[in-house]
Amino acid sequence: MAGSSLVRLIRRILFGEEPSEFVFTPAQIARKAGTEARLQAQGVTINPGLPYIDDESEVELRSATEVLDRILALSAVSWKALGGDELDLFVADFRVRERLSPREAAYFDDPSPGGLDTTQFSWRCEAAQELLWALGVETGRSEWPASLCDPSAVFTAAVDTAERGVPALRPMSEILDALDLVYRCRWAVRNASLHGDTETADLEGGVCLERHWALNWLVRYQNEDWDDVHTDT
Repeated sequence: MAGSSLVRLIRRILFGEEPSEFVFTPAQIARKAGTEARLQAQGVTINPGLPYIDDESEVELRSATEVLDRILALSAVSWKALGGDELDLFVADFRVRERLSPREAAYFDDPSPGGLDTTQFSWRCEAAQELLWALGVETGRSEWPASLCDPSAVFTAAVDTAERGVPALRPMSEILDALDLVYRCRWAVRNASLHGDTETADLEGGVCLERHWALNWLVRYQNEDWDDVHTDT
């Protein structure tokens, strides 16, 4: 979702700022147009009124170290939710416990968590995969958010990456391209759920949500901590 771009729009509406204070860059315009053309080609309904996402000059990505820490936490909670083995060893070797968010820690420490929590945390492997992609780590991720990840591949990649050391993040332009795509995909999925009048092709709603969550966290959307990240559409 747009951050500073949306703020500029609101300020213009509320305070009557001049259009000169509300200018989008060629990169923002091209990114939005390219994403919309791709969605239309795939048979997905677009909303031309959705805002632009922020320009590169407006974004400060989280550090690669923060991203790897988050991947380890997401891998741990999703692996627990999916009933994976060797979790205690993983947690001890990589000091995962100290990397968990408050909600993750509460789930992780619950000896008999509820079914809804387990289902929700099982999806976190999709967010982990997206952040591994942001670090340039191959996990079999499909660029189009329709295919579920392979949790064992994600977990293995998280371990391998932590053992090798922190890689560099992808170029910001690639990350913003991925965010723009999933942001507009998320609108289509949510609108179809709410109103039933939107074509979504083969998009997978859960994958779209987890990728949107991960990327909004990565670009510091509204500067929210992990548990409080917004995925507005």
